[in-house]
Amino acid sequence: MKNVLILTVGGTLAPLVKSVKTFIPDYIFLIASQDTIDLAVELKKEAKVLSPGCAVEIATVDEPESLQACHEVARKVALKAVDIPDSQIRVDYTGGTKSMSAAAVLATADFHFEYAYTGGERRDRENIGRVLDGYEKLIEMPVPLSYLQGAELEHVRQLYSGWNFDAARQYCEYLGHLLGKTLAGEFYRGLEKVMEGFYWWDNFRHDTAQRAFSKTDLDVLQSHELAIQDKRLKKFLKGVKKSQERLNTLTAVTKGKTVKPSVELARDLLANADRRADEGRFDDAILRLYRIIEMTVQATLLEKYGIETDNVPVNKLSQKEFNVLTAGEPVKRNTLKLSQENAVRLLELKGHPLWTRMAPEEKTRKKIQQVRNYCYLEHQLERAADRNKFDGFRKYVLRVMFEGENAENFPVWRPAVRIEAGSGI
Repeated sequence: MKNVLILTVGGTLAPLVKSVKTFIPDYIFLIASQDTIDLAVELKKEAKVLSPGCAVEIATVDEPESLQACHEVARKVALKAVDIPDSQIRVDYTGGTKSMSAAAVLATADFHFEYAYTGGERRDRENIGRVLDGYEKLIEMPVPLSYLQGAELEHVRQLYSGWNFDAARQYCEYLGHLLGKTLAGEFYRGLEKVMEGFYWWDNFRHDTAQRAFSKTDLDVLQSHELAIQDKRLKKFLKGVKKSQERLNTLTAVTKGKTVKPSVELARDLLANADRRADEGRFDDAILRLYRIIEMTVQATLLEKYGIETDNVPVNKLSQKEFNVLTAGEPVKRNTLKLSQENAVRLLELKGHPLWTRMAPEEKTRKKIQQVRNYCYLEHQLERAADRNKFDGFRKYVLRVMFEGENAENFPVWRPAVRIEAGSGI
């Protein structure tokens, strides 16, 4: 492991020497201004004695009072430091102007380096000025992530709101590991399981999602300081709790070796289609709309008449139904497997209310089927669908399949700034 030390250089040498003596670095990066460059050169010589063989590099700031100028230099130094393999990096922001110290922390916070500051027991100017030589005390700071959780949480929020559940899960896992056995670490480990739950749910693995959710205590998450201070987070966690109740229903209908079509699953699929549309994946979304129509027809036949479309006993059909579905062709088996079109025809023959709603808008259903058949993901290479096409088809599905009753999606967790898919940003 190589020790790397980043130091901001002010007008006093002693606290910087204390930092070098304590950390014994293999690499040192000194951030100095034109006024402190001579002191930086002196420290470089001293460091070679204190830590033989260490490499020292000096970076200068032309405008030490400018936070932006200091940040640019500190960021370049940080990027050089992280390129050193197998390294442990510490930032000592004791010296320099206040802008230099602030920039050293801001420019390195997302790397999660270690931090240190040299204080002391005695100072000049009635104990409020500089630390007196010989009284320096190096104070090692915890990773400042605990102070920057607002930014970290906002990053998780951005990922979740873009339905990027696995990336959100991985980031929470990283934060939980970084913060260790602290309350903040426990919070992110719990949030990791929430993100994992939504990931599996989004991939139609309802039982696996339920197991993931069961591994976290939402009441504990809601009582955390972050949730108390952040109203958006608190509202989101309440939404997660409500979603778990809906997941219980979905898990119940997907139990067993063979999952049967159901209206509950079709509604869940509509929410899934909405998420794909939010991502700008409109072909994917329309494929789901097509499947919703197919599943709702299948579920209606099963729930109302006990007919499974892939295995329809001939003796369950009237002579008229049999003739229409077979088009007069001889049937050698005692069961029929109905295509999508024949399943719709059977609803028509039975005069079900779903067909009554579908009949006036059969052209729209055919258009959805055509987009499905001719898109890149199926049989042809038609140009990808767009938002307008999806929205129009969705209105049909909502109106005809679900009688206007909307699907409940995952809980909203709005980021401070939301960038819409397809905005070009």
